[in-house]
Amino acid sequence: VARDKETLFTIESSGTERIVSMSQPIGLAGAPRPGYLLLLRDETEEREAQRVLRRARDDLEREARRRTAELKRVQRLEALGVLAGGIGHDFNNLLAAAMGFATAGRDELPEGHPVRDDLDEILLASRRGREIVRQMLAFSDDVSSSDNGTDVAVVADEALKLLSVSCPAGVVISRSWKKGGFRV
Repeated sequence: VARDKETLFTIESSGTERIVSMSQPIGLAGAPRPGYLLLLRDETEEREAQRVLRRARDDLEREARRRTAELKRVQRLEALGVLAGGIGHDFNNLLAAAMGFATAGRDELPEGHPVRDDLDEILLASRRGREIVRQMLAFSDDVSSSDNGTDVAVVADEALKLLSVSCPAGVVISRSWKKGGFRV
């Protein structure tokens, strides 16, 4: 390998490989004894140090990329938690109003009135919705799932029940875990 009038080569001495650079011979014309000057330099340690530094740099770059990706993931989860918290509080306010009006309307009707059953269903669905909101808020407040024992499938089923009541006729919601979510 030529390098600025130097040649690199590998020699083996006592079972050990050494990397040596050799300069181009320099003629010594005009000297008391004409001849050539040839410089040999052992670059083994320097080359090994460069290899170690390159490997360390590559490892650091990989670690920086991994940590950057992890940071982005954490930031997305944090944003999702904030969004869930905001939606949860707003939805809780809507549910409180629905529960209040349903309770007031139910209390105004006599026992056995057919609308009372409908209002009871509204109250039941509102309580389910309130539980879902509680779980969303627990998530947004970064409460560990081991403390709450939150079962995602239960939350999803409850959400489906709420959605199916409010969907127009002809809209069917089906659960499809294999396809990665729900389909409408």
